[in-house]
Amino acid sequence: ITINIGTLKVNGGFALTIDYGGSLSVNSGASLVFDNNGASVIMGGGNNASGILVNIASGANLTTGNTLGFTSGAGNTANSGSIAIKEGSRGTASYSITANYTYSGTLAQNTGCGVTGANNLTINNSNGVTLATSVSVSGTLTQTAGNIAVGTNTLTINGSHTAKATTVVTGTGGYTLASGATLTTANVNGVTNTTAVGTIQTTVRTLNAAANYIFNGAAAQITGNKA
Repeated sequence: ITINIGTLKVNGGFALTIDYGGSLSVNSGASLVFDNNGASVIMGGGNNASGILVNIASGANLTTGNTLGFTSGAGNTANSGSIAIKEGSRGTASYSITANYTYSGTLAQNTGCGVTGANNLTINNSNGVTLATSVSVSGTLTQTAGNIAVGTNTLTINGSHTAKATTVVTGTGGYTLASGATLTTANVNGVTNTTAVGTIQTTVRTLNAAANYIFNGAAAQITGNKA
Protein backbone atom coordinates (compact mmCIF):
# COMPACT_ATOMS: atom_id res chain seq x y z
CA ILE A 1 0.00 0.00 0.00
CA THR A 2 1.31 3.42 -0.96
CA ILE A 3 -0.50 6.59 0.11
CA ASN A 4 0.58 9.46 -2.12
CA ILE A 5 -2.24 11.93 -1.52
CA GLY A 6 -5.30 12.33 0.68
CA THR A 7 -6.15 10.31 3.80
CA LEU A 8 -6.53 6.60 4.54
CA LYS A 9 -8.51 6.03 7.74
CA VAL A 10 -8.62 2.70 9.55
CA ASN A 11 -11.83 2.76 11.58
CA GLY A 12 -12.06 1.59 15.14
CA GLY A 13 -12.51 -2.12 15.73
CA PHE A 14 -11.06 -3.04 12.35
CA ALA A 15 -7.66 -4.24 11.12
CA LEU A 16 -6.25 -3.61 7.66
CA THR A 17 -4.18 -6.62 6.56
CA ILE A 18 -1.10 -6.38 4.33
CA ASP A 19 0.36 -9.69 3.19
CA TYR A 20 3.94 -10.35 4.22
CA GLY A 21 6.33 -9.51 1.43
CA GLY A 22 4.35 -6.30 0.87
CA SER A 23 4.94 -2.75 2.00
CA LEU A 24 3.33 0.27 3.60
CA SER A 25 4.45 3.73 2.49
CA VAL A 26 3.00 7.10 3.47
CA ASN A 27 4.50 9.88 1.37
CA SER A 28 4.84 13.60 1.98
CA GLY A 29 1.49 15.37 2.32
CA ALA A 30 -0.49 12.13 2.65
CA SER A 31 -2.20 11.01 5.87
CA LEU A 32 -2.82 7.73 7.68
CA VAL A 33 -5.35 7.92 10.52
CA PHE A 34 -6.13 5.26 13.11
CA ASP A 35 -9.47 5.76 14.83
CA ASN A 36 -9.45 7.27 18.30
CA ASN A 37 -10.66 4.21 20.20
CA GLY A 38 -7.22 2.64 19.73
CA ALA A 39 -8.53 -0.64 18.31
CA SER A 40 -7.55 0.05 14.71
CA VAL A 41 -4.34 -1.50 13.42
CA ILE A 42 -2.48 -2.63 10.33
CA MET A 43 -1.50 -6.29 10.58
CA GLY A 44 0.42 -8.80 8.46
CA GLY A 45 -0.93 -11.93 6.80
CA GLY A 46 0.65 -14.98 5.17
CA ASN A 47 4.29 -16.09 5.48
CA ASN A 48 6.01 -13.76 7.94
CA ALA A 49 9.62 -14.62 7.04
CA SER A 50 9.91 -11.86 4.44
CA GLY A 51 8.23 -9.27 6.64
CA ILE A 52 6.60 -6.00 5.63
CA LEU A 53 8.52 -2.88 4.63
CA VAL A 54 7.25 0.25 6.43
CA ASN A 55 8.31 3.72 5.31
CA ILE A 56 6.79 6.88 6.77
CA ALA A 57 8.32 9.69 4.72
CA SER A 58 9.27 13.23 5.64
CA GLY A 59 6.15 15.39 5.55
CA ALA A 60 3.76 12.45 5.99
CA ASN A 61 0.99 12.70 8.61
CA LEU A 62 0.17 9.92 11.11
CA THR A 63 -2.63 10.09 13.69
CA THR A 64 -3.30 7.39 16.27
CA GLY A 65 -5.57 6.67 19.19
CA ASN A 66 -3.75 3.40 19.95
CA THR A 67 -2.38 3.20 23.49
CA LEU A 68 0.97 1.84 22.23
CA GLY A 69 1.53 4.36 19.43
CA PHE A 70 4.04 3.38 16.72
CA THR A 71 6.72 0.77 17.42
CA SER A 72 9.56 -0.71 15.41
CA GLY A 73 12.12 -3.49 15.68
CA ALA A 74 13.68 -5.60 12.93
CA GLY A 75 13.08 -9.34 12.83
CA ASN A 76 10.20 -11.71 13.34
CA THR A 77 8.98 -10.27 16.63
CA ALA A 78 5.64 -8.60 16.00
CA ASN A 79 5.49 -4.87 16.54
CA SER A 80 2.70 -3.52 18.70
CA GLY A 81 0.61 -0.40 18.41
CA SER A 82 -1.10 0.88 15.29
CA ILE A 83 1.23 -0.83 12.80
CA ALA A 84 1.42 -4.30 14.32
CA ILE A 85 3.48 -6.17 11.74
CA LYS A 86 6.64 -8.28 11.68
CA GLU A 87 9.47 -6.66 9.76
CA GLY A 88 11.26 -9.93 8.95
CA SER A 89 14.18 -9.49 6.54
CA ARG A 90 12.84 -6.16 5.21
CA GLY A 91 14.60 -4.07 7.86
CA THR A 92 13.42 -1.88 10.70
CA ALA A 93 10.32 0.22 10.07
CA SER A 94 11.28 3.78 9.11
CA TYR A 95 9.41 6.62 10.81
CA SER A 96 10.85 9.89 9.52
CA ILE A 97 11.98 12.39 12.15
CA THR A 98 10.46 15.11 9.94
CA ALA A 99 7.02 13.51 9.57
CA ASN A 100 4.04 14.83 11.58
CA TYR A 101 2.55 12.76 14.41
CA THR A 102 -0.71 13.26 16.34
CA TYR A 103 -1.73 11.35 19.46
CA SER A 104 -5.47 11.70 20.01
CA GLY A 105 -6.57 8.72 22.07
CA THR A 106 -9.20 8.46 24.78
CA LEU A 107 -6.93 6.35 27.03
CA ALA A 108 -3.39 7.20 28.15
CA GLN A 109 -0.94 6.66 25.28
CA ASN A 110 2.71 5.83 24.70
CA THR A 111 4.44 7.38 21.69
CA GLY A 112 6.05 4.05 20.74
CA CYS A 113 9.74 3.47 20.10
CA GLY A 114 9.35 4.12 16.36
CA VAL A 115 8.97 7.87 16.85
CA THR A 116 12.25 9.53 17.85
CA GLY A 117 11.66 12.88 16.16
CA ALA A 118 8.96 14.92 14.47
CA ASN A 119 8.42 17.98 12.36
CA ASN A 120 5.09 18.69 14.08
CA LEU A 121 3.93 16.77 17.14
CA THR A 122 0.39 17.17 18.46
CA ILE A 123 -0.80 15.90 21.84
CA ASN A 124 -4.59 15.85 22.02
CA ASN A 125 -5.33 13.33 24.76
CA SER A 126 -6.69 14.49 28.11
CA ASN A 127 -5.27 11.34 29.74
CA GLY A 128 -1.73 12.20 28.63
CA VAL A 129 1.05 10.77 26.49
CA THR A 130 4.33 9.17 27.66
CA LEU A 131 7.51 9.25 25.59
CA ALA A 132 8.90 5.78 24.80
CA THR A 133 12.21 7.29 23.68
CA SER A 134 13.84 10.71 23.60
CA VAL A 135 12.12 12.89 21.00
CA SER A 136 13.24 16.03 19.13
CA VAL A 137 10.71 18.39 17.53
CA SER A 138 11.98 20.55 14.68
CA GLY A 139 8.66 22.23 13.89
CA THR A 140 5.82 22.74 16.39
CA LEU A 141 4.81 20.81 19.48
CA THR A 142 1.16 21.56 20.28
CA GLN A 143 -0.30 20.43 23.60
CA THR A 144 -3.98 20.76 22.79
CA ALA A 145 -5.00 18.54 25.71
CA GLY A 146 -3.13 16.37 28.19
CA ASN A 147 0.28 16.23 29.82
CA ILE A 148 3.50 14.85 28.38
CA ALA A 149 5.46 12.46 30.61
CA VAL A 150 9.06 12.14 29.39
CA GLY A 151 9.93 9.33 31.80
CA THR A 152 13.73 9.10 31.85
CA ASN A 153 13.94 10.46 28.28
CA THR A 154 14.56 13.97 26.95
CA LEU A 155 12.13 16.11 24.98
CA THR A 156 14.00 18.63 22.81
CA ILE A 157 12.29 21.61 21.17
CA ASN A 158 14.20 23.10 18.25
CA GLY A 159 11.16 24.89 16.80
CA SER A 160 8.22 25.89 19.00
CA HIS A 161 6.11 24.52 21.84
CA THR A 162 2.61 25.75 22.67
CA ALA A 163 1.03 24.67 25.95
CA LYS A 164 -2.38 25.37 27.46
CA ALA A 165 -2.89 26.65 31.01
CA THR A 166 -3.39 23.11 32.34
CA THR A 167 -0.96 21.10 30.19
CA VAL A 168 2.51 20.40 31.56
CA VAL A 169 5.64 18.35 30.85
CA THR A 170 6.72 16.03 33.66
CA GLY A 171 9.19 13.21 34.38
CA THR A 172 12.60 12.40 35.81
CA GLY A 173 14.23 12.97 32.43
CA GLY A 174 14.83 16.25 30.66
CA TYR A 175 13.33 19.07 28.62
CA THR A 176 15.51 21.18 26.32
CA LEU A 177 14.40 24.44 24.72
CA ALA A 178 17.09 25.21 22.15
CA SER A 179 18.53 28.58 21.24
CA GLY A 180 16.08 30.38 18.96
CA ALA A 181 13.19 28.06 19.86
CA THR A 182 9.91 29.43 21.25
CA LEU A 183 7.85 28.34 24.26
CA THR A 184 4.30 29.73 24.47
CA THR A 185 2.47 29.08 27.72
CA ALA A 186 -0.83 29.99 29.34
CA ASN A 187 0.19 28.51 32.71
CA VAL A 188 -0.33 30.98 35.55
CA ASN A 189 3.07 30.04 37.03
CA GLY A 190 4.98 30.48 33.78
CA VAL A 191 8.32 28.72 33.44
CA THR A 192 10.31 27.80 36.53
CA ASN A 193 13.82 26.51 37.01
CA THR A 194 13.32 23.90 39.71
CA THR A 195 9.99 23.55 41.47
CA ALA A 196 7.13 21.33 40.31
CA VAL A 197 4.99 24.22 39.11
CA GLY A 198 4.61 25.88 35.73
CA THR A 199 4.58 24.35 32.27
CA ILE A 200 7.91 22.50 32.51
CA GLN A 201 8.25 20.20 35.53
CA THR A 202 10.92 17.72 34.43
CA THR A 203 13.84 16.97 36.73
CA VAL A 204 16.34 18.31 34.19
CA ARG A 205 15.47 21.60 32.46
CA THR A 206 17.66 23.22 29.84
CA LEU A 207 15.89 26.48 29.04
CA ASN A 208 18.15 28.44 26.73
CA ALA A 209 18.63 32.14 27.45
CA ALA A 210 18.52 32.75 23.69
CA ALA A 211 15.10 31.08 23.36
CA ASN A 212 11.83 33.03 23.10
CA TYR A 213 9.10 32.99 25.74
CA ILE A 214 5.48 34.04 25.15
CA PHE A 215 2.87 34.31 27.92
CA ASN A 216 -0.66 34.26 26.52
CA GLY A 217 -2.90 33.08 29.36
CA ALA A 218 -6.44 34.27 29.97
CA ALA A 219 -5.69 34.71 33.68
CA ALA A 220 -2.94 36.76 35.30
CA GLN A 221 0.48 35.10 34.93
CA ILE A 222 3.95 35.32 36.38
CA THR A 223 6.93 34.64 34.15
CA GLY A 224 8.50 32.23 36.62
CA ASN A 225 12.14 32.33 37.65
CA LYS A 226 13.58 31.10 34.34
CA ALA A 227 12.09 33.11 31.50
